[in-house]
Amino acid sequence: MLQILTAAEDLLLFFDDYFKSTSWVYENTGIDKGRVEKSVWYLVENNILNKNLSFKKKPDSVYSEISRPWDGFWRIIIYDVSEKNRKTRDNIRYHLNKFDFKPLQRSVWVSPFSAEWIILRLEKIVDDPTKFLCFKAILSRKESEFLVDELWNLDNWKEMAINWLKRDKSDKKLNQEKKIFWDLVLNHPRVPLDLLPSGWPLKKMVKKYRKL
Repeated sequence: MLQILTAAEDLLLFFDDYFKSTSWVYENTGIDKGRVEKSVWYLVENNILNKNLSFKKKPDSVYSEISRPWDGFWRIIIYDVSEKNRKTRDNIRYHLNKFDFKPLQRSVWVSPFSAEWIILRLEKIVDDPTKFLCFKAILSRKESEFLVDELWNLDNWKEMAINWLKRDKSDKKLNQEKKIFWDLVLNHPRVPLDLLPSGWPLKKMVKKYRKL
């Protein structure tokens, strides 16, 4: 259940405007219908979603965040959690990985992503300002682009995206191609498009998918 809820949250937060009914979810993602409906029921019952599958209190989607002009700041998270609180430490690392922060050192993670709700969620996990610190830093444009290229696997994602754009989208292969699209979307580097190389294929993929 947790895996399905996490996937549902990621999908909703990335492209929330697509989700108009539960049938859309299982028809376009390949997730089992019963598991989707059970997960959606949970999200509605716990006041996360309205019955029309819109957020009751929706943060900006990942797509809208990374498409905006970059604000120029890096987020640097430093935490100091002892071994006896290993569960909390592992939980922090899980969320940092989930939101695509990258480690510079063992307990120093960075991201140029500007979604402040991510920081708020992490602060609630630790609930101790002496053990969890978040800073904003400014690097030059050249340094920022270099750091993104070094820490995020850009070449691999771009190659898979270009291959998807080239492949046949006939009716026989349509469901398979939709699933590949969503796999790519969920694994997209969570960094502003401003910092990605020119000709980055995400917007072209979205445009093509909407035509499907």
